[in-house]
Amino acid sequence: MLKRLGKDEQWARYRGGWYNDAVTIGKYKVQMYEDDNDVDMTIWNPDRPCVVIVLDKKLDMTATMNVVNYDKRCTTDGEMKRGSGTVDMIHFAIETMKIHGAKRIHLTDESVIICENGKKVLLGLMYFIKYGMTWYEKYFGFYPIGDRVSDYEDAKKKRLTMDIAFLQQQSCEYFAGHQKELEKQVGLAGLPYIAWEKNLE
Repeated sequence: MLKRLGKDEQWARYRGGWYNDAVTIGKYKVQMYEDDNDVDMTIWNPDRPCVVIVLDKKLDMTATMNVVNYDKRCTTDGEMKRGSGTVDMIHFAIETMKIHGAKRIHLTDESVIICENGKKVLLGLMYFIKYGMTWYEKYFGFYPIGDRVSDYEDAKKKRLTMDIAFLQQQSCEYFAGHQKELEKQVGLAGLPYIAWEKNLE
């Protein structure tokens, strides 16, 4: 949908401009746009998109998840839970795109969470170190594809040399404070550049 906005509009139109035009499906405000080339889906909160997925009809019915933002107002009651609510919202988005013919979903994982002290940490890195898989792997079954798969497999081996029991007990703040060091130790500085896929067939 972003590509359909003129340069003069850009994000100004995204600041709630389409919220009232979207239809309510379950607990989400959803807007769909479809033409011969693709299907665009946006889940809104009153100010900005919560999820944006674009299904390319000409590229083997592959959808790309371009935006995922947590906001408690992503549900119409304004009380979406952090964590489990985001998981439910993404499952809803994936299933909706599957209904529209998507055969697979692609994304790159640049997810960031804000700790209680206001510091930011890469969600994928923290989950990988704690559980041996990223957040998108754990909750949705995404798997790495492309020329960085071997880097990810190497990172799994390096992770096994770390003090996992200690790291699993650490807080978000610990990971935020040691992110660069942990990225280097496990060899995942390129995590945001790894392509991920979920097969919907």
